[in-house]
Amino acid sequence: MFNCDLRVDITLSEKAANGRSQAFKAVVKIRLMQGEGDGGKWAHMDTRDFRLPQGGNFVILPTGILLKDGGGCFALLLGLGVPPSIGARGDLKIYTPGQRDYNSPTVQWRGNGKWEVLAKQANLPLKECPTTWGNMKKNFSKYGKGLGWELCSSSGQSLSGGMGGRGIEISIMSRLYMKPVDDEKGKKMVVFSYNGIGAGYMVPGFAASGSTSDFTNVGTELTQGNLPLDEPLRPEELNGMCQVLSLTFGAIAGPGAGFGGAASAMGVIFGVPAGLAVGAFKACAWIAGPVASVGKAGANIGAVLQVGSVSLL
Repeated sequence: MFNCDLRVDITLSEKAANGRSQAFKAVVKIRLMQGEGDGGKWAHMDTRDFRLPQGGNFVILPTGILLKDGGGCFALLLGLGVPPSIGARGDLKIYTPGQRDYNSPTVQWRGNGKWEVLAKQANLPLKECPTTWGNMKKNFSKYGKGLGWELCSSSGQSLSGGMGGRGIEISIMSRLYMKPVDDEKGKKMVVFSYNGIGAGYMVPGFAASGSTSDFTNVGTELTQGNLPLDEPLRPEELNGMCQVLSLTFGAIAGPGAGFGGAASAMGVIFGVPAGLAVGAFKACAWIAGPVASVGKAGANIGAVLQVGSVSLL
């Protein structure tokens, strides 16, 4: 996965008169943002040239990278390899706006040009914030764009164990529930399955907890991360690897082992490449609510970072 900045120098047409020629050019900077598959999105970095498309998807071909504009093909960047190399150059071919019929016989369509790679980054961490969790915190306070879906409830079971305040937690057969922020026609609540494993701080040494979607929960709207997503968001785009920060605070009645309850909050980070904390993710949200627990009597406190996967049911 990569983000890549390019300079494209396009000759749209050329006018010849009195033995001299004048080229009509469009010189802009664009950014390619690769997703998890064989493509991604592209957009203008500076002020858009009105003669060119605003942006769109791109696909990786054996001959280069093909930029699309929503209604068809826009340009083929010939010889642009993956991952791109800074300083690489090559030719391009324009498909649209397309060859035109000009009123003047001295003007001819050209539709060609050059491209040059200016900069690239793998997974593009946000500036001054190199970790996925740091990205998530900044996303809520500054960068995040609302995606129109709210993480509204959760259910499932988890097992945790360890000693000395450290341990491992496993979440099995869990569910995450999302609903549209607005009651838009045709949008219904969607459910994701979630399984994950993680490590962190916990007291006591062993506990089991569970919750159902009937428990009252409070959630936040999903905000977009720094990886490309369709607009509007399609829930299935969130399938794949994720990270979950699980925070628990409560108590278990004793003596010995017993039952108890706790308040739980989960920060869910969707679309984390290979589950790694490399600073790239698609979207994130918080959900908080009560859980029931069983284990050693005393305080029931935990802060665990899990790595897992979600799948739309």
